[in-house]
Amino acid sequence: WSSDVCSSDLSTDTTGALDISAATLDATTSAGGVYLRDQTGGLAIGASGVDTTAGNAPIELTVDAGSLTMSGDISAHGTGSIDILLSTSSADLSNTTNNISSTGTGAITITADSLTLSGGSVNAGTGALTLQPLAGTNMSLGTAAGANTFKLDDTELGLLSGGSITLGQGGGTVDINSAGFTFTDTLTVVGGAMTVTKLSGTEDRKSTRLNSSHLVIS
Repeated sequence: WSSDVCSSDLSTDTTGALDISAATLDATTSAGGVYLRDQTGGLAIGASGVDTTAGNAPIELTVDAGSLTMSGDISAHGTGSIDILLSTSSADLSNTTNNISSTGTGAITITADSLTLSGGSVNAGTGALTLQPLAGTNMSLGTAAGANTFKLDDTELGLLSGGSITLGQGGGTVDINSAGFTFTDTLTVVGGAMTVTKLSGTEDRKSTRLNSSHLVIS
C-alpha cells in the first residue's frame, strides 16, 4: 500500500509507503518508506519527527529549493537508509538538539551546501555515514580550518558516528585542521586539492584515507 500526499503541513502515521510534498513534515510508517521529492520553499521536520519503525523502510528527503530545519528526529529502521539532498547553493541543514539515526546497518547520506550541527547527533549505527557538499563546493574540517561554505568544526565532528564515515566528494578543495577532535571511526576524506594541518585518530581506529587530487601536509 502506498499514498501520495501534498500539504503545507503534514502529520501522518501509516503502515505503507508515503510519497509526500509538505513544508512541515511529521511522518511515521512501519513499511514501505517515507519519500519526499521536489520540495521547494524549504522543509521543517516537525516535533514528532520522521521515522520508519519496521520493515527496514528507508527515508528519502529531497529539497529542490530552500533549507532544512529540524525540530524532531529522523530515524530509519534496520537496514533502511536515510538520504537527504538539499540541491541548491546556500541551502543549509540546521539541527540544534535532534538526531538523525539508523537503528541498524542502514546508510545515511546527507548532501547540502552547508551544515549547522549545534547539538544532537548523526549516527549511522554500524552502517556507512556520508556527509558531502554539493559538487565543486569547498570544505573545511576542524575549528581551526579555513572558512569554507561547507565547514564542520571540532564540536560538529564529535556529533558524527557510524561503521565508517566519509566526508566530502571530488571537486572542491579541502582544508583540515581538527586540533581539538580525535576521530575514532574509519574515516575517508574525499576532495580536490587538500591541505592537512592537524588530523588526529586513536591508536585503535581502523583507518584514515585521504582521497585527493593534490595533497599538502603541513
